[in-house]
Amino acid sequence: MVRRRALAPIAALALVVLAWIVLIHSSILQNNAFTFLRGERSKAARSLRFHPVKDSKNGTSYVFMSQIQDTNRTGVPEFFYFNTSASSRVLCFRGNSTRDGTKNLYAFAEQHVPGDALLLPGTTLVSDSHFDFANPWHSMYNLIQFVHWRMDSRCQRSDRMLIFHRGEIRHDLGAWIRSVLDSNGVTTGVDTMRYHPEGRVVCFQRAVVSRRGIGGVSGAVLRDLFEQVRCRTRQWCGVGSGVNDDDTTVRVALVARERGRAFVNLSDWKHAVKLVCEVRPHCQWSVVWFSALDFCSQVKLMSTTDILVSVHGAQLTNMIFMNPGSRILEAFPQGWLQLAGNGQFIYKHLADWAGLGHEGYWRDGGTAKCPMDSSSPGQCFSLHYKNKPVGINSTFIVKWLAEVLSNFSCTARASLTKQECKCSVEPGADDRLS
Repeated sequence: MVRRRALAPIAALALVVLAWIVLIHSSILQNNAFTFLRGERSKAARSLRFHPVKDSKNGTSYVFMSQIQDTNRTGVPEFFYFNTSASSRVLCFRGNSTRDGTKNLYAFAEQHVPGDALLLPGTTLVSDSHFDFANPWHSMYNLIQFVHWRMDSRCQRSDRMLIFHRGEIRHDLGAWIRSVLDSNGVTTGVDTMRYHPEGRVVCFQRAVVSRRGIGGVSGAVLRDLFEQVRCRTRQWCGVGSGVNDDDTTVRVALVARERGRAFVNLSDWKHAVKLVCEVRPHCQWSVVWFSALDFCSQVKLMSTTDILVSVHGAQLTNMIFMNPGSRILEAFPQGWLQLAGNGQFIYKHLADWAGLGHEGYWRDGGTAKCPMDSSSPGQCFSLHYKNKPVGINSTFIVKWLAEVLSNFSCTARASLTKQECKCSVEPGADDRLS
């Protein structure tokens, strides 16, 4: 008994020594593991191969992020996914040039994020545009596909957007597209890539890259997409569904422009619309200046407009908020038919995607001919014809509008009363995907 008591302090001391040995050994293992991980990350940083986001090798045009192979999927928006948890490739960027897209670089980190890189958490949406993000049509064409991405990813929310114009970083979105995306729960927080030190590598936990907007998307998919956009945007602006359902009044909106492609004489156009509406029961008409309306006022106006008369221009993008079954009448200056190419038909396509009827064109023939050399049709269009004011043939316009009115039935309005929007825009209403 005495001997056991004498051995107790020795046993306790042995246990303490053993614990210290285990602790020291564990610390050594952890330090070795940390050193190995740091070594791997440093090795990854050295092995990153950067490419310019603007690839102009063919000399005539450029490809955005050309190292990404096409998915060859047809009919749906094309997205490329890079994820630290689901893929062996992590998307990284370096540079923030707003003037030269070849100075903005990207790379793919394989398996490890460089130790000296900044890793941004959450989901980043990446897109490039040949044009700009202020014009409603161009910005819509290159960003509205992210509404489809959100619907297709169980209403996942994103954390930031990284946008390029021909490979050049852009810091802002136009007010119109910002409101459309906000109303549909797509982030409009634009990352400027202004991180210190200058030229620091920035990587993304999750990245969704879109290179061609809604190009190549089928009409059926686009109709579903714009139905969702109309539903969510109207709800966001406080416009009830089923607008005009029980109303026999037909509302005509004549859209006026202040600068390029304005009407030569707005009074003549107003008089033509008035003549038609006066002999049609339950016809109301108004002159619209979109530049004088805030976003939700534009949405509310379009939700109660049955027939929209307008010169070709970005303001026509607002047709996506009209009831399905509504009608569009579009006017052009002279020279567009011969010189503008397929771009002149974009709003006919948009009308189809939004479930509207496009009733054709009025093309003014009263513009003076181009004084430039006929061997330069591009210059004639851009410098002479493109933004000329639009005149009127009152007889033609009255007959045209009267035919559209006579063929329009209030019962043709598609009912939106029972429509339920997908994906809530309320903060916290949808779970973020991990």
